[in-house]
Amino acid sequence: MDGAVAYYDREAVFHPEDAVPMRQLAERLLSGDLLSGFVLIPWDRQSFGIFPAAQVQEWKRSPCIGVWLDDPYPMYWVQVRLPFDGEMLACHQPMGVDEACKSVAELLPQVSMLADEQRDRPNRFDG
Repeated sequence: MDGAVAYYDREAVFHPEDAVPMRQLAERLLSGDLLSGFVLIPWDRQSFGIFPAAQVQEWKRSPCIGVWLDDPYPMYWVQVRLPFDGEMLACHQPMGVDEACKSVAELLPQVSMLADEQRDRPNRFDG
């Protein structure tokens, strides 16, 4: 079992209203090849980040897709951020796991491109 799914399983004991929908989304995203070359890292019971695997050691500086659970259930925020707590470059508000997976799939190429730019020009995104 993936570490992210296990994390949400543990959180679901105390906070099922948040952790169960995040587990469902994480499990769906991790079940196929969609996240090949990316790593899903839980931030808390309501959110996770999807980072290029090659930059996971520098995740605080890396472009990423941030995913948050919000109300009304089951709305998610799916955002491209540079870095994880920085500028928002794209934002979708899908309803449900299927739509959230589609949003992630649409945004992965943008994160890959940003990661390539950052790798080629390491100071490009520094403030």
